[in-house]
Amino acid sequence: LPKKGPKYMTICIAAICIVDKIRKGIVFSADRLMSSYSHKFEGNSPKYKKIDGRAVLMGAGETQLLDEILNDDFLDGFSDKSTEEIAQSIESKIKKIIQKRIESEILVKHGLNITSYISKSKELSQSLIDDIEDEKDKIMDYLDLEFILAGVDKDGKPRLFTITKTACYPHSTQTVAIIGSGTSFSNIELAREYRNEGIWLCEALLKVYKAKRLAENELHVGQKTDIGLIYASDDLLNGLSSIAIIEDFDDGLKELLEEELKEIKEKESKGLVKISEKLNNIFYNPANIQPQEEQSNKN
Repeated sequence: LPKKGPKYMTICIAAICIVDKIRKGIVFSADRLMSSYSHKFEGNSPKYKKIDGRAVLMGAGETQLLDEILNDDFLDGFSDKSTEEIAQSIESKIKKIIQKRIESEILVKHGLNITSYISKSKELSQSLIDDIEDEKDKIMDYLDLEFILAGVDKDGKPRLFTITKTACYPHSTQTVAIIGSGTSFSNIELAREYRNEGIWLCEALLKVYKAKRLAENELHVGQKTDIGLIYASDDLLNGLSSIAIIEDFDDGLKELLEEELKEIKEKESKGLVKISEKLNNIFYNPANIQPQEEQSNKN
């Protein structure tokens, strides 16, 4: 096996939030750092892939495996599946790829494949089985792989899944998913301040962006940032076919978020810091419209 590099060279984050009075969504973010042998470089395109216009898949791990999963031919076949079914299909695909790698790199040289290795296990010597299992463990350790799947189903609800080389985990109670080598830095921020899905979009954008920027303290996280939002479409709410909208935010929003972080850093020592009017004016937030409603009631 080639020399193993750092585990999960990237950062990927997804967090459920409230978009407006009638729907929830998921803010997602990732860097663009790529690796090739001993070289690292910032890619020209986002790391995430859109699935059927209603889900986003972000991956971290061994490059060749990621390429096999994040290809359009595989991801185009999910138009009628729920987010959970997509997650299960990706988990199954990962296991098949790993089995194929184990066959080609270990079993073939012993005249075996996965099926014959299992069926003939009682006939094989224990020393051969031990050697094969040791080699399998090395391959499994080398093939680091993890995904976040964020999507909206036909009921309009956002759903999060973490998918690894061994299992698929639904985030039924957790509202945040983080993978990559920068996880420890991002986790501190989101675990402290992102406690439930009652958080509004403007706050979620700022916290997810801040978590990504903190992850850059890890050597193997890139400086470029992509951030977006997925939420139920008006068509879905009105009983039509379109399920979700995926927005890719431009540099203008990222500049605004960067300014906000600088202001917060300056004010942190003075107590509670509120989201600025700039963000509140862009995204719906009851805290921003409440004074006007109260004023109209008084009148």
